Amino acid sequence: MKRAASLLIAGLAFGGAAAAAPSAAATTVSGCTFGYSVGSQWTGGYTAQLTVNYSMSAPTAGWTIGFDFVQADQHVTAGWTGTTTQSGRHVTFASYPFATAPLPATGSISVGFAGSYSTTNPPPTNVTFDGVPCSGFSTIV
Repeated sequence: MKRAASLLIAGLAFGGAAAAAPSAAATTVSGCTFGYSVGSQWTGGYTAQLTVNYSMSAPTAGWTIGFDFVQADQHVTAGWTGTTTQSGRHVTFASYPFATAPLPATGSISVGFAGSYSTTNPPPTNVTFDGVPCSGFSTIV
């Protein structure tokens, strides 16, 4: 019983020390712009690339890029450069969990994907980088 009590006290002491340790400051995005290009397009399908130019307060190891399709029939069928999810018209690319090299505080990152559509294929809107809206639009040639 004495040993269990000693372990409990040691565990509480260790937990208290860990709670008192300072936490790392969050990285904040101070701005971003984006460009979009369609690599090839055929009836009902295409490949595309979205490039985000960003500026942050510090390097970061993880990132997310989000955007919205204009048409309800636009879908990502395969993505690369990150984990891809789609819910309705909203698409999110997130850095691979095994990616360990941090992004520099200023730079650009591109995500590519194959997509499908059935009516028209306009470029995405509401582009974000780590939740911050990106301004501007340019079609990459």
